Amino acid sequence: MFRRMISPNWKTLAVCCGAWAACASMAQPVQMTPQAAPARQQAAELLAPGQQALTAWRWRLQAVRGKDRAWFTRAAAALSEPVVLRFDEAAVSVAAPCNQLRGRYLLSGERMLIEPLMGTKKGCADARLMALEDRLEQILPTVKDWRLQTARQQSGQPAATLRLRFINGSEWLLQGEPAGAPGSL
Repeated sequence: MFRRMISPNWKTLAVCCGAWAACASMAQPVQMTPQAAPARQQAAELLAPGQQALTAWRWRLQAVRGKDRAWFTRAAAALSEPVVLRFDEAAVSVAAPCNQLRGRYLLSGERMLIEPLMGTKKGCADARLMALEDRLEQILPTVKDWRLQTARQQSGQPAATLRLRFINGSEWLLQGEPAGAPGSL
């Protein structure tokens, strides 16, 4: 009797699994086409105004104040290009001297949370650059808040400055460059 009660359910499960497998095998890969641009625009419109402003720029690390100033000053002498941060809808990417770092972030008003970063692990020829990358990977997840200021330059071009403050009291100043500019991440 117990066997008869289970058998119909087992057959139903087998039929459902077979139907699901057949549907899954017919799925076509999604391709990015020019028609996808409106979808990206719609996604951008769903972002909070502060997040829209944050994602509209790529950010060059210009100065570090507070406890982190010493390590940044030592490493900055070895930099051939500035450290660049780029925020998209859900993640921050860091173009460091030798590697790329990436991690998810969340905003709540002026509060920012960056989850631990992951990235490539190529070695740097200069130990100062490797130390800089290690420090970037350690300190970015300790950000506590952010402030973005925008203005117009005398030329009429937009300008933006991003200030990140960390739990150890340090502050980073980053200069914005429009995200669509040549050389953007």
